[in-house]
Amino acid sequence: MLIRSRVSIARRFIKRMNLADVDGLASMMSDDVVFVDSRLARIEGKVGCVELFRRFVALDTGFTISIESASRNGDDVLIKGHTHSNDEDLVANCLWQCRIEGGKVVYWQSYRADDPPALARMLAREFVVN
Repeated sequence: MLIRSRVSIARRFIKRMNLADVDGLASMMSDDVVFVDSRLARIEGKVGCVELFRRFVALDTGFTISIESASRNGDDVLIKGHTHSNDEDLVANCLWQCRIEGGKVVYWQSYRADDPPALARMLAREFVVN
């Protein structure tokens, strides 16, 4: 797979987030996708990850991600950027790690230095595995 291809997939994934397109996000995830939030809460599997995104979109916070840079490191795409939202608790400078295998997102992790909200535990506690 070309370097640009993995980065392109990660950018398209973020575009789907920005459009609040849960079905589009789901189509880009592997069945065994893992989501880790900035509080290290981990959700494993497409069903739980899709439900988390569905519940997050339902909050209608106007959440979007702006990408400053994205580069490939092996199977991972490392992304630097910031978030925008009507909810000030969701606005921050962030880093994301997105692993792509077989053209699908298999791993997504957010890194935020300040005191981020515990979104996975708040929105999809029943799917959190740790």
